[in-house]
Amino acid sequence: MIKEIKVAGIKLYNYNVFENLARIAKNLEANVFTTIEEIDMKTILLAKEDESVKEVLESLDVTVFSEAGVLDAIGEATILRRAEIERREFFLQFMKIVEHSGYTVYIIGKDQKEIAAASQYLADEFSRMKVSGLVALDEIDGEDYGIINDINTLAPDIILSVLPSPIQEKFLKEYKPMLLAKIWYGVGEGKIAGTRLTIGAKIMKKLRKLELLRYVQEGKENEET
Repeated sequence: MIKEIKVAGIKLYNYNVFENLARIAKNLEANVFTTIEEIDMKTILLAKEDESVKEVLESLDVTVFSEAGVLDAIGEATILRRAEIERREFFLQFMKIVEHSGYTVYIIGKDQKEIAAASQYLADEFSRMKVSGLVALDEIDGEDYGIINDINTLAPDIILSVLPSPIQEKFLKEYKPMLLAKIWYGVGEGKIAGTRLTIGAKIMKKLRKLELLRYVQEGKENEET
């Protein structure tokens, strides 16, 4: 398995669950702030059009693919990798570690609906997890510095983002140097509770896969000429 890949011109790490967890553990031991993000086809396509999103994705310490379609596009979706993506193996293993270690979690989302869904899911599935703070960007007037102050006052171990892309990536890019935490984990909007896809969402997913495959093929043809 290739550990560093390029998808539609975007350089990403391609480690399995246990390799990613080992990288995180090493950073925690060294007291290094670690950035993690779950990446799907929509994020990749956004990054292709938005240089700031691409910059953030390429700077992440840990990349977790949340759709096998990303790896399908470059022929790297092995049976084992596909299975761990479909089971959300990284998310579940990571959250178990957070819960058992007693780490505190601060949840940031776009609105109260997303925040409520995320916090309820964590309460149901990881009942001993310590959520130290919650914030919805829609309820903040003016600059985001109030959020940064709140986060840094509470000094959580994990900042759990359920923001949509590209808001998530742009927030991280702007405020990363200011955040007092051990880990930033960008799960993204509508993913944490495993929401069932509507028919329309399934169609859009297939269209994104076709678009991504086209970009990959175009990239190969350009390299050959």
